[in-house]
Order: sequence, then C-alpha cells, then structure tokens
Amino acid sequence: MGLISRGTKNYIRTELNKKGLNSTFRPPNINFIPGFSFIEQVRRFCDRLKKDMNLSSYLSSKLGPDQYRVIRYEDLAENIPEFSRKIFQFTGIDYAAEVKEWLRNINFDEKRDSNDELSYSTSNRNTSVTINSWRKELSLLETLIIDNQCADFMVKFGYKFIESANLLKNMAKSLRNPLQKNFHTM
Repeated sequence: MGLISRGTKNYIRTELNKKGLNSTFRPPNINFIPGFSFIEQVRRFCDRLKKDMNLSSYLSSKLGPDQYRVIRYEDLAENIPEFSRKIFQFTGIDYAAEVKEWLRNINFDEKRDSNDELSYSTSNRNTSVTINSWRKELSLLETLIIDNQCADFMVKFGYKFIESANLLKNMAKSLRNPLQKNFHTM
C-alpha cells in the first residue's frame, strides 16, 4: 500500500494513479474544524488517539488484568449484550434483568425499518451497522490519509489498513485484527 504523506497534491495524484484511480481528483473538502485542512484535522485527531494509546500502554504495563481492560468500541458494538455482561462481571456489578432489557431496547434489531424515527437518535440505533457507516461515507483518498496519519494507533489496536476501494466498501470484510497480547482485553 502506498502511504500518503502530508505532501503535495501531485504526490497524492501519483499515489492514486498507481492504484488505477481517476487522476482528476479533488482533495477532501471536509471542514469539521473551520480553517484547518482535512489532513490537519486528521493529524490532530490521530495525535489525540496516540495520547490515548500511550496511556493504555502505560496502564496495561502497570495494572494487572484484574484491574484494567482495553475495549475497542467496535468489539462492544458488535455484541452489546455479551460484551456488557463481561464488563459487568469484570467490575463486579450485578447484570440485572432491567439492564439487559434496556440494552436490548437501545440497540434495535436490524429488521427494524431504517426510516423509523428512532434510527436518527443517538441512543436507539443498530450499532453493528453504525460501526461501519464511515466506510460508505469516506473516499479511498480520505481513508489513505487517515491510515497514514494514524498508522501507529491502527497497528497497536489491531486495525487493518485500507488497500483498495473494494476492501473499503466491502462490509463483509472485517477491518480488525485481534488486539496485541500486551493489552488486557475482554
């Protein structure tokens, strides 16, 4: 995979041409933070992730598996009831029937109509679908930029790099590997 640096448009165009993509691309026009380029926004976000990664590494080295666990959101979102049961067990809190029912209600069934008003809520959604929604929204160029800027974090937390538009858009393909063994996981 060719990595994209914070270099010029020509470098990005060259990388896209190597991948057989249209050479008349336009740089991403995303302005989450007005006044900052997409690459600068990604760099800032990845810097925050790296700080979290360093803290997780430090805590994993100092605390035993009975005191600290690393959880990836995607792992939790794929199976909220089972993962929640493990979290409750780890913390010693009773996994009451009311909690199970609440979790079932906030993470609605895939068969539910996507036009349902609850589908736009932040607490009533199918998390197993939303964890991959970014794959439909981001372009290959944007994911290559993110992969490059967040590479250390991605490797450490078991995220795969996007190697093609096909991999990006193929929801049947997981983009995660197991977490590294030095992390205490659920």
